[in-house]
Amino acid sequence: MSSRLFIFSFSLVWFGEGCASKVGSGGEVSQQEEVVVLSALQRAGSGVRVEALKPQALKIEKRLWGKTVILAHSQASLHAPMEGIVREIIIREGQWVPKGAVCFWIYAPGALDLQKQYAETYQQRQATLVRLAQQESLAQQRLLSLSEVEQTRRTLKALERQLYSLEGQLRYVGLEPDTLGQVHLLAVRAPISGHVSRVSVVLGQYVRMETELARLVDNTDLHADFYLTERDLGWVRVGMPLEVFFPGLPELKPLSTRIEYVAQVDDTTGTHLIAHAALEGLRMPIAAGVPVEGRTFIVQDSVYVVPRSAVVFHGRQAYLFLVEGDSVFRPVGVEANFIDTLAVVRGEGLRMGMPIVVEGAPYVGAQLWTVGEE
Repeated sequence: MSSRLFIFSFSLVWFGEGCASKVGSGGEVSQQEEVVVLSALQRAGSGVRVEALKPQALKIEKRLWGKTVILAHSQASLHAPMEGIVREIIIREGQWVPKGAVCFWIYAPGALDLQKQYAETYQQRQATLVRLAQQESLAQQRLLSLSEVEQTRRTLKALERQLYSLEGQLRYVGLEPDTLGQVHLLAVRAPISGHVSRVSVVLGQYVRMETELARLVDNTDLHADFYLTERDLGWVRVGMPLEVFFPGLPELKPLSTRIEYVAQVDDTTGTHLIAHAALEGLRMPIAAGVPVEGRTFIVQDSVYVVPRSAVVFHGRQAYLFLVEGDSVFRPVGVEANFIDTLAVVRGEGLRMGMPIVVEGAPYVGAQLWTVGEE
């Protein structure tokens, strides 16, 4: 009975204030703004608490999702330097191969021809050197014309140029120049250190220079690409710290890294915006394509942050209650974004230092809009 009397008396007070108006010279009537007036007893019983509104820095966690990648410089394909037949396969799939290790031996007829040409040219050069020495001796005794000596010198220079060219070709395919006529196989060496991801040929197979013999992958130099949306571009920055987690490998501790660059990449699934980061300090080898999650924090400066309890809704509109005097509460429309127990609020009517209800706002709102509907 007493609560009904209280609501009836409060309604009369509001009705008297709500009907108050000012009439100007033009006869226009302006309705007074809606406010809530609480007595000292009501305020004490409602648990209303007031704080001054002030801007502050807000630390917000951001998350990115992506996958591990291995860059091009950490991958290599092995090819024979000349066409030939695979005579020996030294490596096997899954094996770790150091840089420079022999992986294949190739029997290459072209290399044998080079060795034969080099040996023959070398013998011709040696014979020409002997003949030139004899001709120079005869020319000093005036027993041979100088033109014949000059012709032999030109022949010697041509043989030396040919020998130099053949020597370069032999070294290019990995063979040392040999004058004894021995048959050498071509060695295919690992250009980088890494694991053998696949062996593409079999023993006795005839291979060309463009044929891939095997592929090496160095997964100790692991990186990650995190996919971005257009909204992410508003806060992602190069050099931003990241904590990288492996959802499928919970035994791995998070890795600390930084965003190296932001770029647009094309792959088999389309075009993507990515943030790239290096993953260093892994205790176990991880393949490409493993899902990863990156977490970081950004700081929003000069925003108004209030407890979630300070925001009330009437319909779809969010409100804060501004305290005027000791017992008058006026609603102020705002935009609110909630983060856990906090709310980031924005509004044209907000000013630093404004006294805002941070606890008990639902009670104040209920008094205003419940009475208004009656």
